[in-house]
Amino acid sequence: MKWQTWRDVKEIKKVIETYAKLHPGKTRGNLWNMIVEDYFLRFTSSEYTNSLNHLVKEGIIYSPTVRKTYRLNDNCVIYHA
Repeated sequence: MKWQTWRDVKEIKKVIETYAKLHPGKTRGNLWNMIVEDYFLRFTSSEYTNSLNHLVKEGIIYSPTVRKTYRLNDNCVIYHA
């Protein structure tokens, strides 16, 4: 079993929601940098990206940044819905 399969992403989702509320209008990259500073080595960047995408699909987080592919990148602005 890979080590990534047993990791729980509930905590990172809560952290993303909190940071999106506290820092509305920051980019995906800016939020990640803030989370890394406060939670060093607790989460991986892929966990962050996947969790953020999941929260966007759930309608909890949204990004008004226009993207033809609907995929977020580090320059996309993030808001809590």
